[in-house]
Amino acid sequence: MALERRPVPKRRIRIPSRAVEEVKLPSEGITFGRRVRELRESKHMTQDELASGAGVQRPDVSKIENGRSEPNLRTIRKIARKLEVSLSELFKGVD
Repeated sequence: MALERRPVPKRRIRIPSRAVEEVKLPSEGITFGRRVRELRESKHMTQDELASGAGVQRPDVSKIENGRSEPNLRTIRKIARKLEVSLSELFKGVD
């Protein structure tokens, strides 16, 4: 009596969207969110502090920094003001 071989089901691996981040090479510049994070961290500021000063929620700051959300111009201005940088400085090196 021969054993019947059953096909092995394929497994799907799910990667949470928050774990996937756009990677850019240094020569290509950086993302807007990465730039916001760099400036925020250079000023020893938490996401909560940036959010309260920019008039947005902390999860929104996280989404911006991780490239899952694109803020409107009003929010970008508020972020720049809270980080005490000009808009041109905020976008410096951003592709």
